[in-house]
Parts: sequence; C-alpha cells; structure tokens
Amino acid sequence: MRTYLLALSVLALAFFLTRCGDSKSSKYPGFTEAKDGVYYKLHEPGESGKKPTANDFLELRLKTFKGKELVFDSEWQSVEGTVIVPFSNNPYYSMLAEGDSATLYVPPQTREIYQEADTLPLEMQVKVVRVISVQEYDKLVKPEDPDVLEHLLIAKYLKKQHVKAESDSTGIYQLAMAAGNGAALEAGKKVKVHFKGSFLNGTVFDDTRARKQPMEFNWGEEGQVIKGIALILSRMKAGGQAKIILPSRLAFGNEGSSTGLIPPHSPVVYEIELLEVN
Repeated sequence: MRTYLLALSVLALAFFLTRCGDSKSSKYPGFTEAKDGVYYKLHEPGESGKKPTANDFLELRLKTFKGKELVFDSEWQSVEGTVIVPFSNNPYYSMLAEGDSATLYVPPQTREIYQEADTLPLEMQVKVVRVISVQEYDKLVKPEDPDVLEHLLIAKYLKKQHVKAESDSTGIYQLAMAAGNGAALEAGKKVKVHFKGSFLNGTVFDDTRARKQPMEFNWGEEGQVIKGIALILSRMKAGGQAKIILPSRLAFGNEGSSTGLIPPHSPVVYEIELLEVN
C-alpha cells in the first residue's frame, strides 16, 4: 500500500523559487543562496538528471528540523518511508533533479505557517527518489483506510525495535508491564502519575519527568487523561509501570491534539509510572 501525503504542513512553505541563484552563502558556508532567503547545498547528484515539470509529482525521502528538533520524518510518516508531493505546490525543489540529495535552509518569513515567535529556520534534508508524471500518479494513488495505515506503521515500528507485540481487545499494544503492588485505584482517590509521550520516530512531545512535575488528578473524573492512558492505569496499582503503543483512536483521534502538536491519526508511545494512589 502506498502512502501519499499531499497536505503536509511542514511542506506548505509559501516561497516561490522560479530559478536558482548562483551566489555562495556566507551565512551557511558551502551553501548557495536561492530566491527569498532560501539556501541549498547539493550533496549527491542523481544519475538520470531528470527535472520535474509543472504537473509532475516528486517522491521524496525527507527529514525536517527546527533547530535540533525533528518535526517531520517521512521514514515514520509512511509505510514506504517516502512522501509524494505535487511539484507545482513546492517549486523550491526546482534546483533538484531525480536522484539528487540536498539540504535546504528555509527562513520562517517564507513559510505559510509563521508566527512571530518562530525565528528558527527549517533545515530540510531531502532526496528526490523519483519524478512521477501525472499519468503515473493517477495509476498509483489508491484510497487508504487511516486505521489500516496506522496498523502498518505500528508493525513497522515493532519490527525496527525487534519487539513482538499484538494489540489487546482494547487496541493497546503492551510492550512492558509491571502492575505494581501498592494501593489500588478507586473512584475519587487522588493519583500521581509520571509519563513520557513520543511519536513512533522517538521524538518526545511530553515528559513530566523532564518538567519535574508529575500529573495529579482524581481518579474517575472524565477528561483528565486520554482514553488509552486511563485504560492502562486501570490495570495498575501504585508502583506500577508500563510502556504501550496507542493507536490514535485511544489517543488524540482523527483531529489530533487541540494544540496542533499531535497530528491527526497519529499512533503514539507512552511510558507510564503510577507513583501514588492517595
């Protein structure tokens, strides 16, 4: 099954390169400055030299960083490890040909999604796997069930981690579990929990230990934690620990988190410790 993500927020960068500059950059040594403050460096040219035209699509291997933070990785966004985008929406790849590998620096003011506080450039590490004509693309694209795609991505993660696990009747993939031998959970009791949440690529999006602030709430009150965490906590006593994978229906669903930090249909990994039950 192929995955074609045409609406990637990290790729919706509104700057328009009609041609490449040939001036060398003092800001990024070894890079060439293109239009609108974008810099690029070609690492390895492809053999075919095939350039995309207006109606073509590009299959890319892509990593995007904001500072040291990895914000997008096609290896974990699709089963195949690549993403396909329309070239007409992304003309900043106009300096690249099929097979080329390059790094681009994209300043924040050239991006469509831009906040004043966002002052870091994006570093994009890209390889053009192939140029696809619109006729070829029409033959490739098939409707996909997001739930099936999530299952395939989780299976890919388990294989890379050399872990064997299957989802239980609730949909949780339980990787490790120590139930604990302390006080049991009861409605109305105050619980204290440490947890770390990450994407399948290992990028951490929340960590109470790093904040040195465990979460406290009254057990049984709705809306305190996502459904998957509530389910796994219900199997634990004080002192218990677990590592689990949650499909999006047990996490942040088909809309993602309200902050926009967690994209729609994102399976997530949680490490959880039930510290106290008072």
